[in-house]
Amino acid sequence: MTSQKNKIAIIIPYFGQWPEWIDLHFYSCGQNLFIDWLFFTDCPIPKTHSTNLSFYSFSFDEYCNDVSRKLKINFHPDKYYKLCDLKPFYGYIHADIISEYDFWGFGDIDVIWW
Repeated sequence: MTSQKNKIAIIIPYFGQWPEWIDLHFYSCGQNLFIDWLFFTDCPIPKTHSTNLSFYSFSFDEYCNDVSRKLKINFHPDKYYKLCDLKPFYGYIHADIISEYDFWGFGDIDVIWW
């Protein structure tokens, strides 16, 4: 019997400025090759990163406009941290991108995945 890993996507919207330790986070994500990490951000995209990390460039306003359109609500918060309120909806918001995955989840950059 052969085992096949499920396709898993972790969605991470992050806006502002990468913290000084972000390379550790990216490295830890890169060590989990059975997961694809999808970052939606206005931060600079690293020149070197693992093949299982994908970056989608958005301004915060563009991202909020996209969320507002897809959820049919007015979502334009003053603070980035209000994106946490959307976590249960990330799968719906990003349905076009995650359609090829068996499972999706959400994460944050304050975690080292090992």
